[in-house]
Amino acid sequence: MKPWTILSSQNVFDSFWVKIRKDAVRLANGRELDDFYVIERRDFSVIFGLTHDNRVPLVRQYKHGVRDFMLELPAGFIEDNEDPAHAARREFTEETGFTAQSFEPLGKLLVGPSNMNHTAYAFLARNAEDTGRQRLDDTEDIEVALTPLDEVLDAVASGRINCMTSVAVTHLAMQRLRNGNSNP
Repeated sequence: MKPWTILSSQNVFDSFWVKIRKDAVRLANGRELDDFYVIERRDFSVIFGLTHDNRVPLVRQYKHGVRDFMLELPAGFIEDNEDPAHAARREFTEETGFTAQSFEPLGKLLVGPSNMNHTAYAFLARNAEDTGRQRLDDTEDIEVALTPLDEVLDAVASGRINCMTSVAVTHLAMQRLRNGNSNP
């Protein structure tokens, strides 16, 4: 097996939210494609928070791509030159008004590696505390839904939580909590 060879590459769209690149490539079998599109997005952090009384701060917000309200874990873009853990702390507080002393890395998830290049960094924030102060961006309208830990997997199984990164990070966090392990 060998990687594809990039014959040429050009940016065809560039905005703050997304960039699209058109690559001409040669596959390992020698076949050439002149129009393989790659979506470039910012990496982001996803946070599974847990309060001292075993509740998980979830966020409910409108997602225009699917034109519906989603229940999911707090998450947000990593700024240029920002550490993923710092972004997790910042986004957790901005979106939920909660803080936590430690943010344990749960892993890195590739969201759509066939034609996307961004990574989701997953964190577990234990002993989260409510400061009561969200700091939302001007594009955000977020409702916090404190959910008992023992109901979170049911929310995934029933489809109330169906964003793939929230589902994956929830399972990683629940496994970490079951095992009592603090190492990634």
